[in-house]
Amino acid sequence: MSSTIHSHARKITFEDAFIDPKTMTADAVLVLYRALLSIRPLHAHMGSSTCPVSVQLMNVSLASSVPKWMPTTPGIARFSKNTSSVLIRCADGGVLNVERLKTEGKAELDARGWWNGAYSLGWVTENEFPVGGALV
Repeated sequence: MSSTIHSHARKITFEDAFIDPKTMTADAVLVLYRALLSIRPLHAHMGSSTCPVSVQLMNVSLASSVPKWMPTTPGIARFSKNTSSVLIRCADGGVLNVERLKTEGKAELDARGWWNGAYSLGWVTENEFPVGGALV
């Protein structure tokens, strides 16, 4: 009887689904989203160092058009009333369109509801919300 070695892929962890738009391209995030779609949602660390939160990102796509008011700095999120989604600038200048979000320990919400909640909690400053980096 011949001995066969079976190799198995490692288990997909929470860290594998972490994105950092400050260092990742929009295409790389979208590829990761599609690869993990049926396994686990993407998540990002959002907010300032004084108020960090972990947020799951659902219904992620590339923005078909980027508004002029969208900052050019990677890792900045803004809410778009036109698309009712959160737009996130990535390292390559591409922009992600996120339609649904879920804050840790809270219910999944559409982008408008999530943004309004983040705004009321004081997480949004000057209509911008930082995304990415390490959770302190």
